[in-house]
Amino acid sequence: MHRYGFTVEIENSAIRPFESHTRVTTRDFFALFDVPFIYGGTWEESADSSPTQVVVLSKPTNDKLFSGQNSVGKTIKLNDEPYTVVGVIDTWEPSPKVYDVNNSPFDTVEELFIPFGLHRKLEIHSWGNTNGWDNADPQGYEEFLQSEYLWVQYWVELTTSEQKAQYENFLRAYIQQEKAQGRFERPLKFALSKPSEWLVLNEVLSDDNRILGWVSLAFLLVCIINAVALLLAKFLRKAPEAGVRRALGASRSAIFTQHLIESATIGIIGGVAGIFLAILGLSGIRYLAMGQIDTLPTMDWVMMVAAIGLAIVASLLAGFYPALKISQTNPSIYLKTQ
Repeated sequence: MHRYGFTVEIENSAIRPFESHTRVTTRDFFALFDVPFIYGGTWEESADSSPTQVVVLSKPTNDKLFSGQNSVGKTIKLNDEPYTVVGVIDTWEPSPKVYDVNNSPFDTVEELFIPFGLHRKLEIHSWGNTNGWDNADPQGYEEFLQSEYLWVQYWVELTTSEQKAQYENFLRAYIQQEKAQGRFERPLKFALSKPSEWLVLNEVLSDDNRILGWVSLAFLLVCIINAVALLLAKFLRKAPEAGVRRALGASRSAIFTQHLIESATIGIIGGVAGIFLAILGLSGIRYLAMGQIDTLPTMDWVMMVAAIGLAIVASLLAGFYPALKISQTNPSIYLKTQ
């Protein structure tokens, strides 16, 4: 697969033609990367090897062209050629786009998807990276396809160690075969990378992110320790009240639960306040970046729920010892002082 682009238009419409980023790929792309569909599905397998003018639309593109309605079976024009819509994907925003780390991995997903089998018919060239190690200048599209240029991105799903070993044997045999024909002059060397390793290898994610994660956990631990001291001081000031309640019949578990709930309440309030501060900070980052990284500084509902959950857990950990300490208060000491 690789990146490409078209001029999009539909007949009898007030929508002006516009340029769209397109992914030229095979039908397995959607299953491999768990792409959800709201209408239709992907194209037939034959379209990956023979020219079939069909297209899958992204949700924003379908909203723009067909007002969000089911557009399966309808026709749009790409570079003045008719294409039949076979599917519309649902909202899908991987960040980063692990399947294409060379071309703006933090940009939005492509607006269109077309079959790989259209290459020769349309003489498609990549809108991404094209690298090569031969000084020859290809004359014509067929010669370009047979040249030493690299411009197609490959992905494979290997679910077991046996599949990985078989694929490695396949690659090794292929390289040896090509070396026998005078290609691949360097020593035989290759590696299969997991998506997470691929992101680090291509410097999309660096070790700095992992370090920042550990620093954040260390900072959280320091905050919990400080919170233990503050809650202990706060609860001990209420020791006389707890002693009177114990003398009036309150159990230790009731005193413990009361103060633990108080700690959890503090955590909820702190978590909500932290979310508002985070949203404010992210808005500031987007403003300072002037639209360059709008897709990066974001916070979804999962992150919000996780933040509040983490705040509650941290507050419960911080409040456990102080609550336990005050629940063990000896009521006789405070009754004598009243």
